[in-house]
Amino acid sequence: MLDTNIQTLANDHATALQARGLQVTAIAGTPVAELVAYCRTGETACVTVMEDFNATVEGLADKVADFMRGYLDFARNTAKPALQSLQESVAETLKTTESDKVFNPFTGLDIVRIGPPDVLEDSDFLASVAHYNSGNDKVPNTAPKYGHRSNEQLIELCMTGNGAWDALIKTWLTGLEEGALQTVWQSVFMDKVINAPSAPIKTTEALLQDYTQGGFSALVLFLMASRVQQNIDDEFGHSLDTARQFLYAVQQACAAHIERGINWFNSYVSTSSLVVGMDRQARKIKVNTAVYKQFLADGGKADVLMGMLVSGRSYSNLADISAHAEELLQVWSQYVLSRDGESQAAFDTHLRTVMGQAFEASLATPVGDLETEQLAKPGVKETAINRFHQLLSGYTREQLRANWADVLWRCACQARFYYHTTTYDLLDAIDAGVRLDGRDPQDAATVAVQKIVPSFVAEMLRATPASV
Repeated sequence: MLDTNIQTLANDHATALQARGLQVTAIAGTPVAELVAYCRTGETACVTVMEDFNATVEGLADKVADFMRGYLDFARNTAKPALQSLQESVAETLKTTESDKVFNPFTGLDIVRIGPPDVLEDSDFLASVAHYNSGNDKVPNTAPKYGHRSNEQLIELCMTGNGAWDALIKTWLTGLEEGALQTVWQSVFMDKVINAPSAPIKTTEALLQDYTQGGFSALVLFLMASRVQQNIDDEFGHSLDTARQFLYAVQQACAAHIERGINWFNSYVSTSSLVVGMDRQARKIKVNTAVYKQFLADGGKADVLMGMLVSGRSYSNLADISAHAEELLQVWSQYVLSRDGESQAAFDTHLRTVMGQAFEASLATPVGDLETEQLAKPGVKETAINRFHQLLSGYTREQLRANWADVLWRCACQARFYYHTTTYDLLDAIDAGVRLDGRDPQDAATVAVQKIVPSFVAEMLRATPASV
């Protein structure tokens, strides 16, 4: 006899189905149909030939186990590697296209801090420079004949021999824009007839005065001239007297402009002028470093300056900027919202395109014999592609942004292996076991299989209208 609890449960389900006008029958030819054949319905229970019934149950269990082992093997050794490869492909494409930057509202906008290098705050160093300041800022029309120097060689050329100074100088020089040192060297010291310049060339006057643009080439030139003067050789290309006169004149001019540059920056400090300049075309706002530090220390926000940059308004003094801070913050907030919406839409479109292209490309490389066999059948590949795009369209922008990798594998798994429906159910259950329940993968797989078995058995049944 069957367990009375099982009988009661079966009768309860049968009654509930009858109330809905339905009955469940076993599909002919299935193991469940074989079991039903051993049963006849009584008033409250099923009576069975237990020996034959038990043998059939054991056979069904063996078949279920074989099927589950096959499903698990396919999920582990075919589906999982294919999905991992697909995810890596999408991630690599996103990395190379730098699509993550679309969410940064500051992209293309920049606050440039300008001010004297830290070494110019050292009184002893300033005194060593001031020694050359005679007020003369004229440089003789002499062209040294030196060749190319690497960036590392130029940094070394700027060293003074004083450890404390050199540490500050090296930090400053390594932070300059690429080509800045080359521009100074090639503009003043290199023979440009014999050696083609590899950096923008400027006049000496322009170099000496570029502190107004945030540069301090006068200091670089002073350091280079000081070292060259210590070891004048034939490469200079002129007589020793000419070389000394030229280099001393360069040091004098540089010392004069270094002092002017410091005074120029200090004037901004004394007048509390924060904004030194603004280049709307380049989308850059230049600020005096010292005043900007004070601005931030007093609770000022970079967003205020960003609001000024995108609004077209211009204020330089701290008092004026503070007076308009709230409206500038509002302008920036509206800009961010607008750009964020645009960026998210752009990223969403880009991501869906990348996913679709990667998925379609992945089908050209089947994993294992079964997938190779399936993809060779007419219409299978097209069905998979259509299912993928249909499934992907059901996910929102927010879901993609939150975890595109999860969305990708779910869509890809259901679409690519649609002919093997248990694959997704297994992998989904294993993922939930590991991620949500904290199980190890092997234990999660065991529990997942247990969850899938009822579905497997249910496929051997069908619901039909109840007979009268």
